[in-house]
Amino acid sequence: MPFITQGKTNLKYILIVVILAAIVGGGILGYYYLWIKDLETRLAVVELKMPEKVIADETANWKIYINGTFGFEFKYPSNLSYSSMGPNSVQQQINNGEQISGTVEPSYDTINFSEQGNEQKFSVGIFHKTDTSLTPSGYNDGGLFLSGACDLRWMDSKPNIIKNNKVNDIEILEVKIAETNKFLGCYCLKNKAGNLIVFSTASFKDQTNFQSVDKVINTILATLKLTGEGPGEDTIVLNVVQLKTDYGFDTTGSQYSYPSTVDTSAPKAYEDKLGAYGAAEKVIVGPKGWTGEGFIAADGSGFIGLYPFNGSTKQGSRITVTVHPACVGCALGAAAPFFPEAKSQFEKDFPGPVEIPSGLKIQPITKKLIGYSLSNTPDGLEVNGVAYFEMNSGQPYFIQMEVTLPSTGHDLSTVILNLFIQRQGLDK
Repeated sequence: MPFITQGKTNLKYILIVVILAAIVGGGILGYYYLWIKDLETRLAVVELKMPEKVIADETANWKIYINGTFGFEFKYPSNLSYSSMGPNSVQQQINNGEQISGTVEPSYDTINFSEQGNEQKFSVGIFHKTDTSLTPSGYNDGGLFLSGACDLRWMDSKPNIIKNNKVNDIEILEVKIAETNKFLGCYCLKNKAGNLIVFSTASFKDQTNFQSVDKVINTILATLKLTGEGPGEDTIVLNVVQLKTDYGFDTTGSQYSYPSTVDTSAPKAYEDKLGAYGAAEKVIVGPKGWTGEGFIAADGSGFIGLYPFNGSTKQGSRITVTVHPACVGCALGAAAPFFPEAKSQFEKDFPGPVEIPSGLKIQPITKKLIGYSLSNTPDGLEVNGVAYFEMNSGQPYFIQMEVTLPSTGHDLSTVILNLFIQRQGLDK
């Protein structure tokens, strides 16, 4: 039937056309609406999955300085090495029971960090405990006397920046002279025992761009951690437990006498965790309640092993000490993995390659002393140690302590290694 008849509009069919057009149009609009919403959802997902920008950690390959005695550690640039100066002259007078006078502050130690060629970069001073607050008022009131390069009382210029900063929840007082051609920065903090620790930038060769100098120290301070409780003012007295020592030679008529007690400068928090053991004619500090044995060979080489009861020197928690005072091949071979000069001499004089322990990472302490770590043991224990090597008129001397403990005993391991260094006089 035609839509239009006799010049009139057929309203019924027009209504049908309108309804069909609305249905078709609505369907098209609905399809495009749903398609666009789906596209937006997929784009949002793509956007959410886009990788974030990775910020490189410039300290990732830096070395780590650990001071177990005074309870702090931090990272420092890998091109630097450090040396310990020990107590200053005033502290030495105190140690000798002498009367002191003057205005120089006694310090327990000053650690200098230098580049190759001995260009000093910065130093860390360790001072007595202080109750003075690390605030601008504490400094201005004269309560913080900073020794050595950081003693600003003797400077021509006065500090023009004195402010507080907080890094890793550690309060730091920054005292600086920042001028066009001159920069001196002192960054003061306290360990957990209250000893004053002062980082000084006074030794930087180029002081003209103090912003770059300041940035280096602030990057170092961002890695700072306080560990343990720091040292107590009193010496810890440990009873010496004498262990069995076997000899590779006849000892008839001679017997080594061990002391009944030894004094240590370990942190007070470790007083109930440490024990002293006599073996192989040495006294070694280790974990309390352990046992072990010693051996001295005919050539004078010595070995000490400490371990828990029912333990051994082959597995589990343990400490080993090795010393080669006379055997040339033994000393060079033992030192070769840690000291390039020993490795070179060993390869020259003896056949066979030098075996490098798995995961060996070395941290120089002095020219003759290094700290190191190895890969964890199969049962997940940490391995840390120190080694000392020197050549004296062609005669090598080597001594080493290696501590294997769970990761929860890292601070205890550090204290034990530091006590070994001190008692054996290896940091001189």
